[in-house]
Amino acid sequence: MASRFNETVTFRDYKADELTEIFRRQVKKEHLTLDEEAEAFIRNYFSKMYLTRTRNFGNAREVRNAMDRAIKNQGVRLLELKGTPDYDASMVHVLTRADIEGEESKISRVWTLYLLN
Repeated sequence: MASRFNETVTFRDYKADELTEIFRRQVKKEHLTLDEEAEAFIRNYFSKMYLTRTRNFGNAREVRNAMDRAIKNQGVRLLELKGTPDYDASMVHVLTRADIEGEESKISRVWTLYLLN
């Protein structure tokens, strides 16, 4: 595509704090909240995202993708809990650290349990 355009527009990458704020705004727009652990986690999550970015880093698109994955993970988590004593209908409005981390958190928990045994 570069051969079809005379000029290239370069956008600066958002910093980790800005990515975090974009995520918080998306959470609010979706009428969700973050639990305490998720709130503490997201700054490190987006710092890592920023520090490991590649040349094709998508800025706010990366945040939107993270949000979409978190909502999907929340749905899976709630489906697993539904019908158990641990389920509470108010959970549909809350994202957890595990929702944001996704499969990484499950692998970490399994690995930690393995190491402790």
